[in-house]
Amino acid sequence: MAIIPATDKVFMVNNKTNTTYGGSAALQAMNEWYTMADVVESVGNSIDAGFGISVDVNGDTIEINTSPIIYTYVALVTQSSTDAPTASIISNTFPETPTWDYVGEGVYSLDFADFVLTEGLTIPPEPGSDDEVLFNRITKSDNSTDPYNGYVFYRANDSQMVLKSFSNLETPANGVLSNTLIELKVYK
Repeated sequence: MAIIPATDKVFMVNNKTNTTYGGSAALQAMNEWYTMADVVESVGNSIDAGFGISVDVNGDTIEINTSPIIYTYVALVTQSSTDAPTASIISNTFPETPTWDYVGEGVYSLDFADFVLTEGLTIPPEPGSDDEVLFNRITKSDNSTDPYNGYVFYRANDSQMVLKSFSNLETPANGVLSNTLIELKVYK
């Protein structure tokens, strides 16, 4: 079997396709034919090509999965005084657990050590300004809402989300978040 050079392109056809190539002897000498066994030997039994494309080779079977990988972080977040928010994590499919930090009055960050948020589609996205993000009103335990209590949540950079909580529409404030549902999704 042959190891396929990384510079070669591979074109696949089914095993019933005639692969006899005509042309001059010199042209035929430049062609190489690879089998799936050569592909497996070159890259191993499993390939993660990124953007949700992965290939698994199991014996004579090749599975190509083109579903996007969706990472989610869902938590109930509470914050008081000048403490960093605490999170009761409902679901976290990221390869790491991000940490919450206190940045300033009503401003908190959700930080990733190794995961890069910008290598995919992040929901919520990075805004141009706070005016371009969705203001999420907070529903109280009695199902009532105060139109001035809420938060904005957005991507700040490659490894950080920012959450700003408000008790009015003007100034970020501490102590607004109490078992507040926060959700982050990244599609790769």
